[in-house]
Parts: sequence; structure tokens; C-alpha cells
Amino acid sequence: MPKKSVALILLIFLVFFPVLPAPAADDINQGLSTIQEIMEYIDESYITPTDIDSLTQSAIQGIIDSLNDPYTEYLSPDMIEDFSSSLEYEFTGIGVELEVNPPYPLITKIIEDSPAQKAGLKEGDLIITINGMDIAKQPLWDAVDKIRGPEGTFVNLGIRRSGESDFNINIERASINGPTCDWEVLSGSTGYISVRTFASRTAKEFNAALSQLKEQKINSLVLDLRSNPGGYLQAAVDLADYFLPDKSLVATTFYRDGYKDKYYTSGKNERLNLPVVILVNEYTASASEILAGAIKDYEKASLVGVRTYGKGVVQEVIPLQNGGALKITVAEYHTPDGYSIDKKGLIPDRLISTPELQLAAALRMLNPSGKQEVTLDLKGKNMSVNKEKTGVYLAPLTDCGRDYLPLRLVLEAFGYSVEYQASNESLLVKNGRNIVVLPLKNGGNTLINSVQVNLDGAILTREGRTYLNIEILKALNIKVFKNGTEIILEED
Repeated sequence: MPKKSVALILLIFLVFFPVLPAPAADDINQGLSTIQEIMEYIDESYITPTDIDSLTQSAIQGIIDSLNDPYTEYLSPDMIEDFSSSLEYEFTGIGVELEVNPPYPLITKIIEDSPAQKAGLKEGDLIITINGMDIAKQPLWDAVDKIRGPEGTFVNLGIRRSGESDFNINIERASINGPTCDWEVLSGSTGYISVRTFASRTAKEFNAALSQLKEQKINSLVLDLRSNPGGYLQAAVDLADYFLPDKSLVATTFYRDGYKDKYYTSGKNERLNLPVVILVNEYTASASEILAGAIKDYEKASLVGVRTYGKGVVQEVIPLQNGGALKITVAEYHTPDGYSIDKKGLIPDRLISTPELQLAAALRMLNPSGKQEVTLDLKGKNMSVNKEKTGVYLAPLTDCGRDYLPLRLVLEAFGYSVEYQASNESLLVKNGRNIVVLPLKNGGNTLINSVQVNLDGAILTREGRTYLNIEILKALNIKVFKNGTEIILEED
């Protein structure tokens, strides 16, 4: 299962627009009259007493479900406050981010000054029970819902931590106002900014992060939009201002009546003239795709990761007389080049499917001249890239006197993309310098930069996993060393 990082909150791409003209009044009145008539008969004559509020909610939900649109929904009065808070990355919980790590959720981040940090939770902890209930193999969102709750209430978590016995901890829930941007300086003087969502304060936080990085004299930037589900369109446009020239088109929205709305950069912010790589994954959605798509179209950055979510539609929130609201899809947006993201997503320039290796691939693209070193620790069962542990590992194999290493892990650690080619049942492996074709069936030709390589057993498949003959690595100028219980790979 692909991994997914989420904060304890559901964030939805939201844009406010004027209310659309009402459909034909006669049709609506006829429909309302029929619904009212049916509800009156049910209320008066149905064999058991009914609850009118429940009938109303069911009728509303039935109407919305008939649209077959996951983004159109009715927000009850009780949901409005939570919805508004979610857009600003404000929520009630314990302040952790979780990732799918079967069978249990993995804590990948602790928000500073949160109840989780004060309680002593750590990144890398596994949550195995919630209020005494084992949550093995449960959907991540179920765990999220169980952990969230009213401020001042407690949740009991069972924790599994490496090197320790399992333990339980009570944590009091609190209101969390987490930062939407994190930053740090990585190796090679590369700046790193992670944008979690696009709230009204995101542009200000991004500017502060970028100012700090500039003081550190960075020479390149990684912009991490992985698992960013969206937010305010204007916030994405504001961030585009740092990457694109003044008056650059960022996105165009299209309505059913033919009306178009265009969004441009303002030129208010100093443009960042540095090499940039943007990290994306299958949960990069909506406003995140607007920003990444615009920067990609202007060729101001490369995208690394996997195909994005593909949410290319706009929602309007219309207040209702009962205090609730209707969130309804009203438009579709396109990137500056006219590409519709909806249901298709953005395709990365470098496909790296292993989440733990995406950042390493981005750094390799930004610093191609440096030496890359990958270490397989056979005893510790871990793989490191330039001395940094990745948290992923697959043991090497020996077959018929040939040595094999895990293909995808090793090649993606060196920044190669690995794609299956259905047309000839092969793997296409490439980076900025080499293109390799590896046949999955016997009798196919192994090609390196269009030159046929006469090598028996180029790849090996065991239990659904693919391994690479180390002779292929040598042909790609990757040296292989054995040092005790470590296998060290170096590329100059």
C-alpha cells in the first residue's frame, strides 16, 4: 500500500465565488412540491413514527449523492466551524502527523508545543491501540477520527517504540494551530521548505522561511508539496509569485456558462533565482497541483515523486438559511499551458515511487556533480543514502552464482526513475545521463543508452520483487564494495 502522510485534519480546496443564477424556478418548485408531499405522507401515514430532521438529512444527502461528485457536500451548522478551522490548519487533537505503515500508523511528525510533544511521543513511534482497541490494519482515517475529539478530553494510546516494551499513554486533546510551512538547510547548501496546506497565513510563513534560508546562503531549493491536500487558491498564487515573473498566468478557471477567470502573479515578492525541485505524491492535490503545475509549465522547476491526485475542480461555499452551507463544484481549472489536471494529475519529471527516496533523488538532481553513496547494512537491515538512514531495506540475493540487489530501491536511491513498459514487457530505467531497458521476459535485449548488453540474468524476480544484477550497476559507473556486513555503492 502506498504511504500517506496526513495531519489529524481533513483539508479541502476552497474558493469563494459569487452565487450562480438559480435554475428555472418552475422546475425547482415542482421538485420541492413533490418532495414535500412525499415527506408529509410519510410523516402522517408511515407504519412507524419518523423523524423529520432525519428525513430531511437523508433527502439532502440523496440529492448530493446523485451528482456523483465527491467534492460537493452539505455542511450542517455543526460542521461549519470545524470546516473553517480546517482550512486554516487549526484543529483539536494531539498534534501528530501519521503515515500508513502496515499494520499500524506511524508517527512521522510531532508539532512543536503540542500535547503529543509534551507527553513524550516521538517520531517513529507506532500507534497500536486507541482507547484500548487494537487498530491493526484499520484505515488511517479511522485512526485519525478516533484520536481527534473535543478540547480537554483525553485519548489513551498504546505505543510501540523500537528497543522498548509497548506502553500506554493518556494525552489531553487541545486546540492546535500548527505551522503550514517547515524549513531547514540540507546537505549541499540546499534549502528545504515543506508546505502542508494553503491557508490564509501560508504566504507569510513561506516568506519568513525563505528569508531564513537566504540568510543561510542556500544555492538551491526543494519545495515539498507531498500530501498537501490544497486550501485557498489565492495562497497558491501568492507562492507562485516567488518562482515566476511578474504578471505570469498561474491558473485559469472555467465555468459552465463559458465564463473564464484568470489568476496572475503580482510581482510583489522577490523572485527566487535558484534551481528548484518540487516533491509531489499521490496526495498532492488541488491548490498544490495549481502551484506545481504552473511552475512546471514555465520550466522553473522539476517535479519528483509520483503522479499527483488530480483534483482540478473548484468549489464554492454557499451559506444556507438554517446556518449550514452547500459546498458545490462550480468550475474546472487549467494550468498555464491549458492542461486540465482533473482526474489525471501531474506527471513527475522524475518518477520515484519509494517515498523515503524521493528527497534523496531531488538532492541528486540539484547536486549532480557530488559523489553519491548508498549503503546496504545487512546486519542492521537498513539502507542509507550519503550516510543518512532511509528506513527502507530489502536484502540482496544470490542466484546461480550471480549477485543481485533490490532493483527499485538501489536505482531510485541514485535518482533513477523505474517505469514498467507494457508494450514490450520491460522496465525503463533513466536519469539525466543514462537510459536502460531491462526485459522482464527471457529472450529480451538489455539496452544501456541504446547499446545492447550481452548479460545473462540481468534481472531476477522473487516473490513479486525485482532484483538487479550488480554487473548492470558497474556498467552505469556505480562501484560496488563489500565492507564486513555492509555493501557500499558509489557513483562518481
